[in-house]
Amino acid sequence: MGRAACRPRRAAGPRAAPRRPARAPFRPQRSASAGRGQLRPLLAGALHDGGRFRARRSAGGAAPPAGRWAGIPPAPGAGRGRHRAGGVGQLRRRCRRLDRFRHRRDAAAGGAAGARGTGHHGRGQAPAGCGRPDRGRGRAQHPPDDGRIAAGARWARSRATHDRQCAGHRPVHRHRRILAAPHARRDARPGGEGRRGRAGPRAVRQRLAATRRRRGASGGAAVTTPFRLEIQTVTAPGGLTAWLIEDHSVPVVSLAWGWGGGAALDAPEHAGALALGAGLLTDGAGDLDNVAFADALRDNAIGLGFDAQRDGFEGSLRALLPALPEAVRLANLAMTAPRLAPDSVARMRARAVAGARSQLETPRGQVGRAFWAAAYPNHPAGRPTGGTVETLSTLPEQAIRDALARQLRAGGVLVAASGAITAAQLSALLPTLFAGLPAGEPPTAPPLPAFVPFAPRIIEVPAPQSAIQFGQPGLAVSDPDWEAFQVVLRILAGGGFSSRLMEAVRVQRGLTYGIGAGLDTLFGQGFVVGSSATDNAKVGEAMAVTRAEWARMAAEGPTAEELDDAVAFLTGNLPLQFTDSRRIAATLLALRRNNRPIDWLDRRSDRLRALTVEGLRSVAGRLLKPEALSVAIAGRPEGV
Repeated sequence: MGRAACRPRRAAGPRAAPRRPARAPFRPQRSASAGRGQLRPLLAGALHDGGRFRARRSAGGAAPPAGRWAGIPPAPGAGRGRHRAGGVGQLRRRCRRLDRFRHRRDAAAGGAAGARGTGHHGRGQAPAGCGRPDRGRGRAQHPPDDGRIAAGARWARSRATHDRQCAGHRPVHRHRRILAAPHARRDARPGGEGRRGRAGPRAVRQRLAATRRRRGASGGAAVTTPFRLEIQTVTAPGGLTAWLIEDHSVPVVSLAWGWGGGAALDAPEHAGALALGAGLLTDGAGDLDNVAFADALRDNAIGLGFDAQRDGFEGSLRALLPALPEAVRLANLAMTAPRLAPDSVARMRARAVAGARSQLETPRGQVGRAFWAAAYPNHPAGRPTGGTVETLSTLPEQAIRDALARQLRAGGVLVAASGAITAAQLSALLPTLFAGLPAGEPPTAPPLPAFVPFAPRIIEVPAPQSAIQFGQPGLAVSDPDWEAFQVVLRILAGGGFSSRLMEAVRVQRGLTYGIGAGLDTLFGQGFVVGSSATDNAKVGEAMAVTRAEWARMAAEGPTAEELDDAVAFLTGNLPLQFTDSRRIAATLLALRRNNRPIDWLDRRSDRLRALTVEGLRSVAGRLLKPEALSVAIAGRPEGV
């Protein structure tokens, strides 16, 4: 039965009088010298008053909306829903016309608005009424004394430009939302590039090709600024060394340090002991219980943490410059005198057990555990770093203490620092940070054996989709073809929609929402590890396409266009890895753990630009092995 059938029928005869008195049409009063900009607050009020924020109305007029928009006065006479005066579309078009009028007027007058770029907008900066949200680092600028622009007008403009965003946010019946549904006009073109939709991979490649043609026509490549980092080597008393990038623009200091060993030193029956101890280090130390220790960190805005990995153990801190001595004191106290109170151990153990159980409840968690267990059946690399439910439930407290005492040593530590600290200050700080630790270095982890290729490993999980993890052996971190192989993998599987796997598996066949692979380092060795997820009935086809693309890259290598695009991305993206002090310190520590020279980053862009298509074809043929691609699947796959 439809909605119309549910409505009560009206009695025959003359039409009943309206329930509320009719309002007179609203006509704004303005003088002859008033500008069009004065209508903007009224238009904005009419837009928000009748849309999402419907207010109770009375005979005297509309009540202002409560909450966030309480300060925006609604326009008198504003209606509700589709009965708004003029409609939402008309209001939006009127706002845009007013913006265009203002831009033309300001450009002709040559005033402050034109000087701020409200006319023709450049990269990262757009005029307020251009019909699209601001992108990039800049926003549309307006004179601070421009009284025509009120908060309501800005909200109306942003609401109009964000009504339709992307395919995943399109409204359907009863305001439900669907995921990635096609649009009749916006998604009509190949690659999902409609009239106003996002550019698809084909459009991105066409733009890159057009850019290269323009560069060739101009007689050379675009001028780029070389990326350089001034890394200092700091030597502390006692011989401890550290890498430092000094930057005093922000009064923040970040430190990162680490040892070798890690969870590989845990006994099989005590798997997860070091990971559990890493969480307990910041749960009380010295004369501070867990609450007092957390308060000391919070009151001084200090970030302190420890992490157990398969092949190492790391610590890090970040603090404002005035709180740096207190941060160093608390970090040293955590490493030298952890409390390991029984209630804290019980609480952290229960959390770890719950986390291990939750991993087994998802296909992705089960497939990851099965993949590494099959690749390294007789080595600690095949065990979960955080342990299993069985080992954690019976883990004695003494095993946690032994794991921390074995790992936290005064020797064998690598240090990196970044921020507002000088080399002399860092040299004086390091002895305090590691004072009181036992002498010597952590034990050496057992050597990593060769990757064991295995037949498709299927873990039965009652789910409509299957989680897939695939991989193969890679190359050593010290191999001279490391960066060349990185470029090959980016073109094959690591470049998002520009990668071959994404194009073949998702764009052309629609078998999955995403698929990718990259290099994972462990014990100084690199491994190619990828993942995906798809319907159970499509697993066989998805893996067949993946193997075919793997074999095609191994046989043919990349094209010149793909090489140029990958190198341009990797060289242009490099500075973005150094946007804050914490990431800088972590990157420096990773370079030290991989035994990179101190100028490795400075020469990376030159090494990438020196790569050739022939060289990448040789690297791909040597390292990519489609027949050695091992696969683990969690679900109920078909066709495998």
